[in-house]
Amino acid sequence: MNKIKQKLRRITSKYHMVIHILIGLLASLIVRYLFLDYNYLKILFFSIIGSILPDVDHLLYIFWYKKKEDYAKDARAFLKKHHIKAYINFVKENHKKLTDVYSHNLFTVFLSTAFCHSYFSEEKVLGVTLCLSIIFHLLFDVAEDFLLLGKLNSNWMLKFGRDNPNKYKSAE
Repeated sequence: MNKIKQKLRRITSKYHMVIHILIGLLASLIVRYLFLDYNYLKILFFSIIGSILPDVDHLLYIFWYKKKEDYAKDARAFLKKHHIKAYINFVKENHKKLTDVYSHNLFTVFLSTAFCHSYFSEEKVLGVTLCLSIIFHLLFDVAEDFLLLGKLNSNWMLKFGRDNPNKYKSAE
């Protein structure tokens, strides 16, 4: 079991965003099955947007609401120097140390589920697609927390920035 867990950890770390996009594609196939007559290219587009949208909050964290944190300063330094590959590696290594990314919480999952249900009952296909992709994104992140950390990060329970012995600290 330990070897399987280690392999899964390597895969999720290396292909985190690819997995999110694949999960969005899964959402698009589900929506396509439910609404056969709808334009699949629109469904596909909204599923990819929904699968990436929750992680836009990481950029808001870096550039706006937590810009004074060490993580944000170091991330911006990579971007400022145009070291994109180093930035991507930095994020891969450290993003699970963030417990105050506001969109990654169970309330967002429940709210997205409520909107998805509402859109489904009104047959608003693109709303269903967007919400379902967001839900799948967040549920993958929950599963990844259990896999990588052995528990949920405190942000999932709306305890932003708390209980974080692994908080990122700059090497400087």
